[in-house]
Amino acid sequence: MFRKITKESVTLSSNWYKKYKGPYLLLIFDIAILLIVSFFTLKEYLIGSFDKVFSTNPLLILLLVLILMIFRFNLSLLMFSKQLLGVYISAFFLIVLTFMELYYIDGKSPLLFLFGSIAQFINKYVIKLPTFIYVGIKYFLYIYTFYFPILFYSYFKLFNKKINHNARKFDVITGFYASTLSSKLKIIDMVVVAFQIGLAMSIGLISDNINWAYLVIPLSLYSVSDLIKRFGLKENLTNTKKYIIYLFTILFLFGIIYTQKMPYIGLIFFISVVVIIYIIIAALSKKYVKSVLIIFVSFFIIPIFCLGYNIFAYPQYGVISKSVPFCNEKIFYIINDKEGNLGIRNRESKVIKPTYRVVDYYKKNYIRLLNRNCEWEIYDLEKGIFLPKVKER
Repeated sequence: MFRKITKESVTLSSNWYKKYKGPYLLLIFDIAILLIVSFFTLKEYLIGSFDKVFSTNPLLILLLVLILMIFRFNLSLLMFSKQLLGVYISAFFLIVLTFMELYYIDGKSPLLFLFGSIAQFINKYVIKLPTFIYVGIKYFLYIYTFYFPILFYSYFKLFNKKINHNARKFDVITGFYASTLSSKLKIIDMVVVAFQIGLAMSIGLISDNINWAYLVIPLSLYSVSDLIKRFGLKENLTNTKKYIIYLFTILFLFGIIYTQKMPYIGLIFFISVVVIIYIIIAALSKKYVKSVLIIFVSFFIIPIFCLGYNIFAYPQYGVISKSVPFCNEKIFYIINDKEGNLGIRNRESKVIKPTYRVVDYYKKNYIRLLNRNCEWEIYDLEKGIFLPKVKER
């Protein structure tokens, strides 16, 4: 199988895909799981969850998990091509994993914490799950991610299945094998897109000013240009057509960020842009399905992640400011309504309706809001409750 891949061009032939459809789709699923784990690792690190749960340096946990993911990525490709070297690497991978788990044996496992975070996300935003399914998802992801390689090779050894020996140690150790094979299998496209989305997520999570979201313009512009090349649209687009797409990209992305300050208009403009830019790219390239993928990544996912909050929750309120005044404080956004009244919201869907004249800092995790009766109301960001009212002096 690997020899056939190397002899062909970087585009997978239809005959090859028909023959190896099952293993290839399993590889796609495998890489998708690794990317999701990497996303949640970065997210939990950036929002400060590691600081609250673990006594160890959070940067160390981040690096350890990402190193494990790189190991696992190489193992995915070695398993796909059934290489003997994967036996030894999977054994070493298991040893490293065991040492990491033993180090945290007296406390909470960072790995189980991450998979619990993924299961919690599914339970909260995708579908409400019974407790046993929620726990089952967490442990399935954990076992699949870290123990599947050793189980895979154990099966091959126990039942004397055919295994390949043509992967050179030097190529595997230096990463040349993984980079070459992932390019030919188009796996590298998934990784690059994931990197772009991860960068957008980082902007949305670490920024302390709403104007950081304007970085979506160069990021999405690069994403559009890169995906046009990767999806083979370049051949259908002249330079003039590409410049038209780039110009509309810049204008529309600026408009998406700017209009978020306006109640209702922000969401209406966002949806309109997604539809219009799809029509433009699809009409110019004549690639309708691939155009959907470009729009989804560059004009849907990346802008939302750069903004850092769910724009579909409470479109009747504009977001005018983002505040992170203290270290490890709960992030909040100041919102307004059509009449100019102020309120606050979090990243997701919790909101204090805009019925206030002033929103002011009080102290860490506490916000002062001046209501229409000239009374200050103190809101606890951590607990999500109001403290007793205090009259203005």
